[in-house]
Amino acid sequence: MQPFCPSFASLLLLQPSPTVSPGIIQCDSAFGGSVPAYVAPGKPHVVDQLLCGQIVIVLNIGNFFSASQYSERPHEYVKIQLAQKVGFVDARYVKVPYVSPQAPESMKDEKTESITNGQQKSMEDEDQKKWNLISKDKIKLRDEMLSKPLIVHGPRIFSANVTNHSEFPLSRLRLSVRLYDCPKSDNAKKEDYRHCEIIVEAQSRAVPVQIPAGQTRYIRVPMMFDSTPQIKGILRWRCWIAGVRAAE
Repeated sequence: MQPFCPSFASLLLLQPSPTVSPGIIQCDSAFGGSVPAYVAPGKPHVVDQLLCGQIVIVLNIGNFFSASQYSERPHEYVKIQLAQKVGFVDARYVKVPYVSPQAPESMKDEKTESITNGQQKSMEDEDQKKWNLISKDKIKLRDEMLSKPLIVHGPRIFSANVTNHSEFPLSRLRLSVRLYDCPKSDNAKKEDYRHCEIIVEAQSRAVPVQIPAGQTRYIRVPMMFDSTPQIKGILRWRCWIAGVRAAE
């Protein structure tokens, strides 16, 4: 009888610690402002890129064993909920449990019960006002760049200088980036995509920024482009500002 040897795809959960609680992503600028969430422990395929400070729902914490080319040692991952799917994040970059400074654990239930539907709607309306306070045409991008992914289906890093021409400080920014597959013989102007095929479009989450009125800041934003087909011609892209939020 041959000894059991797990393949790259076979995964064994060792002594999991089941939990369902909020967590917060901990990272810094050395990671480009984000950390990857993988499709499974030990696999390099990235399913999402999580921003530093992002709140996530933790489903499980435990040591996962994967016989792969990277490591055969048990390694701790955090299993999190990502919309309709799950992802696995290196446990070093997730703080659990996360309790909002505005809502200490001892007061959380009491505070939650005290917020009526009317108060909740008022808070949402106030937040929406901040998203409508600054016109998008007052925020300008320049020196835009979109990096190649480091791994297949991995995130691309969008970078640019952002100038705030409004009279209000800017605190959040949403960006949209669209990729095109253009004919190799296409000699049209940069802004002309009539002969190109749209292959994917992605929008960033609300990226935290601190740009006072009349000032410029440099940003780096991870962008995920799911189900991108193989390019037949020339890859071209364009970006635009999808939303801006004024500071508190």
